[in-house]
Amino acid sequence: MTKGVREELLARGWGRHSCILIDDSIIEWLTPILPESVQELCVDGNLLIISLYDCAVINPCFVSEPWVNVLIAKKIDGLNKQFQNGRNERRLHFSVTKDGQDEAFEVNASSIIQFERNKLLELNRHVDYQVGDNSSFSLKHWLAERFRRDVWPDAFNRSIKSAERRLKKFYERRNGHLSGVYLKLDSWEEKPEGQKYEVCGIVVIEDKMLRPLRRAVKQAQPELVDASNDDIDNVIRNEFKVALGDTVNWTEDRTLSIGIALDLKTENQVTLSHQRQFRRLNPYTLSDQSPDAPMPAEMESNS
Repeated sequence: MTKGVREELLARGWGRHSCILIDDSIIEWLTPILPESVQELCVDGNLLIISLYDCAVINPCFVSEPWVNVLIAKKIDGLNKQFQNGRNERRLHFSVTKDGQDEAFEVNASSIIQFERNKLLELNRHVDYQVGDNSSFSLKHWLAERFRRDVWPDAFNRSIKSAERRLKKFYERRNGHLSGVYLKLDSWEEKPEGQKYEVCGIVVIEDKMLRPLRRAVKQAQPELVDASNDDIDNVIRNEFKVALGDTVNWTEDRTLSIGIALDLKTENQVTLSHQRQFRRLNPYTLSDQSPDAPMPAEMESNS
């Protein structure tokens, strides 16, 4: 343990999501230790963003904590909703504030790197770049879910393959309001071909987006202008039910007016119990769901 190391790291302001602006000196040092496929990200104007948790970043012992995990963030022209908040497991769009103005950045599977943590004693964080709370949450969970995401049974992926196009259309139509759709299967084991899975579902709405979603449904279907909230919610539920079609069997639930176990919840209503039982369905990865495919990320609710 080196005396004063922790204090020096603290004095330099290092912590999770500290930013380092890539310039000529960073390029000269970092590029040679990067894989060729990643070197194209190490260019002027991009950022290095520390992803390691705070206590490890400032740990005084470089033997027990030798590495600092980092994301290379690519500066982009603007944010694409499809790549925000963990909707896409390959790419994440988020904002970083510079001098009070938001700038758009992207990280992807190639962005994940590490280097020796003692290098932080020589580097300086760029104080003008700040990762806000929302972006911090997105970064943490996007990265974490690449490691801990559960795999769907191959039999289930094959069974809903015919619904892929309809599911994508549903997501694209409601992408501005939805956080994701989660399913619980009656079994997480493989089933014989032709035997359907029985499912329960939760359509999760972003916080503060339920009212705008209901308003959007009414605007698109004027005949529903005087409909109750439950009737409007059933429109959303039914859209997803239709998207899955007859590829699954739904568990009955007479407590819901739609008659099946397909609920609508906001993010702050999603509990740890839900997260343990349900898995997030991503129609954009149905084409590469195989044992050798990269694991997609899930986006869990901030609770």
